[in-house]
Amino acid sequence: MGWRRIRVGLACAAALAWLVARRFGRVAVTGSSMAPALLPGDRLLLVRTRRLRPGDLAVVRDPRQ
Repeated sequence: MGWRRIRVGLACAAALAWLVARRFGRVAVTGSSMAPALLPGDRLLLVRTRRLRPGDLAVVRDPRQ
């Protein structure tokens, strides 16, 4: 296997990792405003999308933190 093939493979892996990081995320619940559905300490897996539908949760970053 040549160096060129290794570099191409690494570039593809880096691009895939970047795409996954942009599409998915994870957060931990810190407040109790969503109780009893979500409790402090609960962890959520996010799927970032542009369209919200009824029943979806919106995660907003606190600008004070």
